[in-house]
Amino acid sequence: PTLSDVFEEYLEAKKLRIGRPMNSERKTISIFKANFKGIKTKQIHQIDEKEFGKIRYELLPKGRSIKTVYNYLSLIRTIIFFNNKSNRVLSQQINWSELIPKPSDLPQTTERLTDDEMNSLMLALDEESPQVKNLFLFAIYTGMRKSELFKLKRGHIKWENCHIHIP
Repeated sequence: PTLSDVFEEYLEAKKLRIGRPMNSERKTISIFKANFKGIKTKQIHQIDEKEFGKIRYELLPKGRSIKTVYNYLSLIRTIIFFNNKSNRVLSQQINWSELIPKPSDLPQTTERLTDDEMNSLMLALDEESPQVKNLFLFAIYTGMRKSELFKLKRGHIKWENCHIHIP
């Protein structure tokens, strides 16, 4: 079955179990259709961990928060678990803890700049050399600490997967 087939069966099973459609069914269908275009027509056993990593990194630049990405990937995990429990063609082994960290594992924000402070920083960066500006923008967009930035080596960046290993 394709991911879409399993998703439809999952929704039907939820209806049968609770006696009515889920309260969030319309929203769940909308999320599925909008965010999983690249994999929804693939057969369940063809979908691998790399595909979920791609989805994760496509959602973040769209302005989705890490919590939203967590919820979207959790939906896919639920669909795949539903498939595997239904004794069908099993999905590939996927290390979900790498893709979907527990909320307690997410970094805690210790300090946030106000909008005025951020605007002031961006204006100041325009006066810096391109190398300094890019370093600071990289730190801002990734949330990396200064010590993490300076430990990075070319080998820590996996361009084909859009991953950065932070030592």
